[in-house]
Amino acid sequence: MAATFAVLAVTMLLIAAGRALAVGGTLTPSRNQKLALLLTDVAFPLLCLSRISAMDGPLLRARVTLPLLMGFLLLLGALVGDVGARVLGLSAEARRSVRFCVAMPNWIFLPLPIVLWRYGTAGAQVVLLGNVGAQFFLWTIGVLLLAGRTTENPFRMLLRNMGLWGTAAGIALSLAGYTYPHGEAFRVARFCIDRFGESAVWLTPVTVGAQLTGAAVSTMDRRVATVLGARLILMPMGVAFMLAGLAHSGAWAADPLTQDVVLLISAMPVAFSASALALKFGADATLAARAVFASTVLSVVSVPVVERIGHAILFR
Repeated sequence: MAATFAVLAVTMLLIAAGRALAVGGTLTPSRNQKLALLLTDVAFPLLCLSRISAMDGPLLRARVTLPLLMGFLLLLGALVGDVGARVLGLSAEARRSVRFCVAMPNWIFLPLPIVLWRYGTAGAQVVLLGNVGAQFFLWTIGVLLLAGRTTENPFRMLLRNMGLWGTAAGIALSLAGYTYPHGEAFRVARFCIDRFGESAVWLTPVTVGAQLTGAAVSTMDRRVATVLGARLILMPMGVAFMLAGLAHSGAWAADPLTQDVVLLISAMPVAFSASALALKFGADATLAARAVFASTVLSVVSVPVVERIGHAILFR
């Protein structure tokens, strides 16, 4: 649990650094946008390609249900968020943001460094495979949750997602049994690609910090409190009991590493992209920004505690 706390604490420092750079004028909105695009369209796809292609083919086939499981968990979160928003009697705009924020944990950029520290490439592969299901959910059901309706073709948005292309290429290489060429030049090239890909993990919080400077993100109200309770406590506890039930019944008996990573993802705060997507699709962007900030701050304490309780449920 110490690694979880340390990674989350470092993430908060990186977010604070991004805010400071934006306030100081170094990371202007245009520069921040260019950096974010570089990370999402180049560095992250290379990370997916590198980590997934290194996976053993039979192991990849054994984890083929992970994207489906991830999509189901996000859908469950959306239903929980919608119930909470209706109980509060929120406006349609706020309700769309609440259900999206509860549904969408930070499924990549926070859990990835934690599992890299714990399990190395084996853990990263679980996160990146889950990313496939999360991305499909985000650009189909997730967009509908935020927009209510949209004229933009969701499959066109999926096709523009470079992270999915990197994942698809990695899966193809893994199933084909491809191995990287030997030689010093290839090892150096692989090292550079890996480090550049990993920069997406550590620099994305900086870009998020710069994005959060324009709103009163520290403001708390009952809407944000609803998101926090559902996202940080209700969802991971529900997932822990669900995974334990599936394993006990034999319906889905995953290995302990996979169970641990899925539990970790379910305990993550609201996805960094929630505020930008809420703004894009006409939901309450200020509410989403507050939920991102507050859930990320509180996750430094909530995630280690929830993980400990979840492990007691899963591995008793």
